[in-house]
Amino acid sequence: SSYQEAVDFADVFFVAVATPQKKGDYGADLCFVDAVMASLAVLLDKPAVIIGKSTVPVGTAERLAARVRALAPAGEAVELAWNPEFLREGFAVQDTLHPDRLVLGIGRPGSGRAEQVVREIYSDLLGDGVPF
Repeated sequence: SSYQEAVDFADVFFVAVATPQKKGDYGADLCFVDAVMASLAVLLDKPAVIIGKSTVPVGTAERLAARVRALAPAGEAVELAWNPEFLREGFAVQDTLHPDRLVLGIGRPGSGRAEQVVREIYSDLLGDGVPF
């Protein structure tokens, strides 16, 4: 599928791409995250929620949210939230299906759309008592 097909079909997007260590450095290489966000943002001409899953350094989501809103034709109607994964090696499926907690970072509290969407997506887990 293509970015355009995704945008035509949905208004909620999960972004989960690799963030490998930079060669010769301790930092994360964010080129894949940056590329996906830019490719998606320019097509968003209606309200949308993007939920990042990749492991990124502190401050990355705030930077990406500003960039996405600047690039998206829908501008401020596009929300970015971060919902990091807590996966253990060898237990990825188990940890995804039965997490011990759900964490959500929202840069612009108040609209509530991103939180509402995530609560809806994880309603079964929240109903089972998984902390949010």
